[in-house]
Amino acid sequence: MVIPTKRERPDGDRFVLNCDENGRYQARVIDIPLTIFLVSVYDARHIDYDIGKNITNIGVDLKAFEGEIPASSFVVVGYTATCYHSNSDHCWHFSANIQWAVVMGVPPHL
Repeated sequence: MVIPTKRERPDGDRFVLNCDENGRYQARVIDIPLTIFLVSVYDARHIDYDIGKNITNIGVDLKAFEGEIPASSFVVVGYTATCYHSNSDHCWHFSANIQWAVVMGVPPHL
């Protein structure tokens, strides 16, 4: 499963949030290629799986989810979160990096 990581406005322009000298954020349109990251997506729809007890074995216990995750699905997402202060722009930054996802259920019509 490939999850694109870009921010996109409805008109299709990509943008980035910049911090000014007063710590306020402003959106700025940019023209850079889409960045693609690979994230493991697992399928737990048809088994009784306790993620809390088996979180270290997700990649061993579960099969890969095939295809795109349908809209309105119930998905558990594992991520790491980092907050740091940059010396270059003197602003705080937050980063949430998706590590894996587990599809627990999809809408009944699918």
